Amino acid sequence: MQSAPSQIKEMTFQKSFIPFEQLRQISNRDKAYVGEDPRLRSFYKYSPNLDSFEQIIMDKQNDSTDRELLISVLNEQYQTFETSKATQDNILSLSKDSTF
Repeated sequence: MQSAPSQIKEMTFQKSFIPFEQLRQISNRDKAYVGEDPRLRSFYKYSPNLDSFEQIIMDKQNDSTDRELLISVLNEQYQTFETSKATQDNILSLSKDSTF
């Protein structure tokens, strides 16, 4: 049995980059935050960059969040909704100290 000749044509794509500041869908406040505008500095603790994650994780590990209460409240809030297994698993995962 012979196979039919391929009808698939090769497609080429061009990629272009739009600077974050030029995205109209992003609010000016969020652009200022990402750009670390000094006028916003008093409103947040961590800089919006990957280097901050280590400090954020260390701080969160020392946080005294009542995880059982959090799970209880979330389960109560979701009680009237049909939730997926993934959502239920995510809520349950909040009982672990390593889940933020």
